[in-house]
Amino acid sequence: MERFKKNHPVNSWYLPSRFGMFYHWGLFTGGGFASDEHNTPFKFSSVKDFENAAPSPEELAKNIVATTKKVGAKYIIFTVFHPYDKYFIIYPTKMKWFKNKANKDYLGALLEEAHNNDLKFIAYFSSMTTHYYNKSGEYLDIPPDWTHENNDEPLWTEICNEFMLELKERYGENSIDGFWLDGFSSWLPMKNNFPNAILTGNNHTNFFLFDIPADICAIEFLATEPEPQYNRPSAAMKPYLDFRDDQLVPRKDYVEDIPTCGNWWDTGDTIQNKYTQSPTFWIKEMICSLGIRRKWNYTMGLGPRLDGTPPPEFEPMLDAMERFMQWASPAIYNTTGGECYPIQAGWLNSNAFGALTVSNENPETSYLLVTDPPNIWDTEVLRVQHDWVEIESVKDLRTGKELEFIMNGSIDIINIDWSDIEEYGAKVFVFKLKPGSLD
Repeated sequence: MERFKKNHPVNSWYLPSRFGMFYHWGLFTGGGFASDEHNTPFKFSSVKDFENAAPSPEELAKNIVATTKKVGAKYIIFTVFHPYDKYFIIYPTKMKWFKNKANKDYLGALLEEAHNNDLKFIAYFSSMTTHYYNKSGEYLDIPPDWTHENNDEPLWTEICNEFMLELKERYGENSIDGFWLDGFSSWLPMKNNFPNAILTGNNHTNFFLFDIPADICAIEFLATEPEPQYNRPSAAMKPYLDFRDDQLVPRKDYVEDIPTCGNWWDTGDTIQNKYTQSPTFWIKEMICSLGIRRKWNYTMGLGPRLDGTPPPEFEPMLDAMERFMQWASPAIYNTTGGECYPIQAGWLNSNAFGALTVSNENPETSYLLVTDPPNIWDTEVLRVQHDWVEIESVKDLRTGKELEFIMNGSIDIINIDWSDIEEYGAKVFVFKLKPGSLD
């Protein structure tokens, strides 16, 4: 049974989009950094200094949207409020609680540019109770007796209500397509003021906080190491154990996977990691997150530079994703992951590995995205398990070429050119079942 109706935003736009980009931009950007003790100095000593160095809201928005469009992502998640930014609000708020207030409307420019380019916009909010920065209230105008320890929920609910009312009055109730909530406990103001917005809860896999249900849960941390290393779902087969007591194994449906290719914010340091060393690594990672389970989305975290452009060390991976999505997008958009489908992905013959996506428009069409080929001595055959289905055709998605296959207890595809894996990160096969095979 479907959890959401067809016209619910989760089904109408979020799940079909499949792929988003997550940006943390604020007073951290341009060299700021906070240690676990949150005491490292910021590069900008004031909002005025920051805004003098930052681009115009319109330039920032254009650069953020350009990167998102380049890689084929369909929505943006953007930090509207984060305590590690000294509680910097990215628009001219009138709320009394916050001392660091932008004089320019960065949020309004982002909303306009995103929607003008058919992108959805999800606003990130962080809870003061889990990302508390300074108990003395240096950046917040709050009662002096309020601390992280006493967890004054009524105060935060009041702030949250005022926040949502202001956003609704400034931009309209349909201006923000969703809220990504990191540690939030006050969900009701979002539901009341933005009834068409989706709610994503970070690392709260039970989907219910204080009796208000989230729509989607986000997986930021993994319980174990993935196998292969890019297959994050394989490391989410048990709960991630931390200080919370509400962790369950992530669901097969309604989950958003959120790795980050470097730091969540730009620190100006060159990053050398799996994403920069292998530009197609994140393509393989996205493929697994979308194709190993069912209704999962994938959102890459990228800390942009002060002008909103990506750090140069990530350009090769962005270019690689652009090349891949130019022809492989039919296997990504408006699909569902292949878990429980009668064609089996995962480990294939001779150490080959791949994921499967299924067309929402025509479930008899599926896409096998092979991210590692069979061992060299067996490269001419790819052997795929299936559950008694009949295959009408197998095609190469990139070239459109019909491929030769044999039904021999398995689906054996022969005479394969595997060069797409090195060039693009995956070889994509289109399986067409004979009509009625799923009846």
